[in-house]
Amino acid sequence: MKPRISVLTLGVSNLEKSVEFYRDGLGLVTDGIVGKEFKYGAVAFFDLQNGMKLALWPKDSIANDTRIPVPNSAALAFTIGHNVITA
Repeated sequence: MKPRISVLTLGVSNLEKSVEFYRDGLGLVTDGIVGKEFKYGAVAFFDLQNGMKLALWPKDSIANDTRIPVPNSAALAFTIGHNVITA
């Protein structure tokens, strides 16, 4: 396994407006919001260089995933991920 960062996730308060900013304002390419059918699944991915992805994920979803309370919003601002292939 080669250690490398593969996903940077930003915790956002408003997913739709954040997607508009990164897509329309900054010109990043996305397929839009996916996973809306799941309670904490809505997320938007943007391709960056060298296979890295930027993810926008609602802070409520990060709080659910990490079990960090929403009022501690500074801890929900971003996450760094390393995805690996499993056998």
